Parts: sequence; C-alpha cells; structure tokens
Amino acid sequence: HGVSVKGDGELASFLYPRPRDFTRGTYKIRSVMDRAPTDTDLRRVIENGMAGPAMPAWKGRLSDQEISSVLSYIKAFAPDAFSTPPGRPVQAGEPPEPTPGRLAAGKSVYQKMQCAKCHGDRGVGDGPSAAALRDDLGFPIPPADFTLGIFKGGDGPRDIYTRFTTGMLGTPMPSFGDLLTDEE
Repeated sequence: HGVSVKGDGELASFLYPRPRDFTRGTYKIRSVMDRAPTDTDLRRVIENGMAGPAMPAWKGRLSDQEISSVLSYIKAFAPDAFSTPPGRPVQAGEPPEPTPGRLAAGKSVYQKMQCAKCHGDRGVGDGPSAAALRDDLGFPIPPADFTLGIFKGGDGPRDIYTRFTTGMLGTPMPSFGDLLTDEE
C-alpha cells in the first residue's frame, strides 16, 4: 500500500489489480450498503486476505491485538469515511436449493442485469466490456471469472449474495441491492 498508503508502494505497479488507497476511504468488501465497511468487514479482510490479488491472509501471522491495531490504523487515514457508525449489515437468508427452475431464473436475471457485458456469457470474465474496465483510479481491473470458484470477500452463498447486494466500491461492480428482489 506504500508509505503514503495511497496504493503506490514499490511493488504496486506489479500487482493486478493494484492495492487500495486507504486515504480515499473506499472499500470493496463490506457487509453494509454504507460507503465504509464495519470493523468486522475490515478484520475479515485482514485476517483472510483477498482471493486473487496479492493481499495475504494475516490470521495466525499477527495476533488479534495486532490485527485490531492495523484495523484502527487503516481507519485513521480516512476519518470522514468512518465518522458515522455503519448501518445494519445486509441480511442474507438461507441459500435456496439450486433447482432447475431457480437456475433458469438466475440465468434470466444475469441476462436482465447485463452481467455478460463484463463477465461473459459463460461467466469467465471475457465479456465485451472486460478489457476496458477500470477502477476508481483509472487502473485496469478484471471482472471475476466465476468458473474458478474464487470470489473476493468469500466464496460462500451468503458472501456472494452480499457482494451482489452491496456491489464493490471503487470498481465497476455495481450494487444490485435496490434493483433486484431478494429472490432474484
């Protein structure tokens, strides 16, 4: 993340996507619709890392107290983003069974929301817009290849539901929380 914590460390240019700029207070992984994540969200990313990019997992390498200290330190770089308490986390119910009817309905929603523009018809991240996608700083950012089974923020059904609901700030991945029903 660099000495300036702006995502410009000496290795940043070799990483794809680039590290977060903590001074912006914009976080991809959050369980709330608010701009800023909860402390639990930040702790989870610090402990578990981020699948895909070079963000390592620190659980077992740092003590709980050290992780808490890092969490507080990160928040201090964007105090305005954390000036109000976060809202209630998104509530994901029990995941439904993947019946043929639900899979067909899911495909219909995928088409309706134009997910294939970025993720492609087969979900491999090769949609017609994929090569042009940029993050909030203008750097290239690839869409997820769903066939790999690696999802930023966790690969459980509730994690994926939360990503769809909240979106991923700083990236082209929008929030569908106000656009889709819980069933969709």
